[in-house]
Order: sequence, then C-alpha cells, then structure tokens
Amino acid sequence: MKHEGGATSEEMDHQLAKDLLTWQLNRENFVALVSDTAANMNTLGKILKDAGVCDHHYCCDHNFQLTAVKSYSGKLYHVLEDAISYA
Repeated sequence: MKHEGGATSEEMDHQLAKDLLTWQLNRENFVALVSDTAANMNTLGKILKDAGVCDHHYCCDHNFQLTAVKSYSGKLYHVLEDAISYA
C-alpha cells in the first residue's frame, strides 16, 4: 500500500480495515503489524494494539540499517562520545 506524500495513522488504519475486507481476510488471521519506526507507524501500532487487533513490532532490518547509517556517518560516535563524557 503506497500512499503518495505520506499518510496519517488514522488514514492507514481505515485503509487497512478496507483492504482486509477487500481481500476477505479474517481479523483473527491478522496477528502482528511489523513496521519501521516512523511516528505515524508508532501511532498506528498503538491504535491496533489498543483496539485488541494485533501486536506491533519494529522491523529489525530497518533498525539495523538506521544504526549502520549513523555509525558510518559518524553521528553515532558523537552520541556515544557525549554519553561517555557525562558518565
């Protein structure tokens, strides 16, 4: 589901409900949402979890990629350096 220009968590929640009906999938078969760590995905995960629909998990590969980018760009080193200097 690609949404040009981004989407709010509420828009994604409504689209997901619509798609589950269109695809004739039972709600019981939807056991987890796996997403990146964007704010709208965090909120969508909370909406679904609070409604008792499913659990929300973050994609490990996405988190590894974000960490690698910070590591190789030097941004992570500065964060760690600051943390060590305050310890």
